[in-house]
Amino acid sequence: MRAEVMLLSRNIKIQGNDTDAWGCQIVTSDFVEANKEQRVGRTIMDNVEIYNCSQYDTWKAAIRFEAHKLGYSRISNSAIHHGLGVAVNVIFS
Repeated sequence: MRAEVMLLSRNIKIQGNDTDAWGCQIVTSDFVEANKEQRVGRTIMDNVEIYNCSQYDTWKAAIRFEAHKLGYSRISNSAIHHGLGVAVNVIFS
């Protein structure tokens, strides 16, 4: 017999606003400053609840990775629920 046991309550809860179906977004990306200094984005989340995030009828997901090539990110043991759009969107450009 096998079973998976998960923690049902999360230590951190990110809750989006319910104004005009906007919710919230977590965006990770790399970019270059005006002085040519390279900035590397990184998102590391463990045991986080993401509630009511993402935007209705768009690709603006609750968690987005856009032009994120240099760093590393990790999302584990987390729950994304009750969003109005896409949960995760990864775009390499």
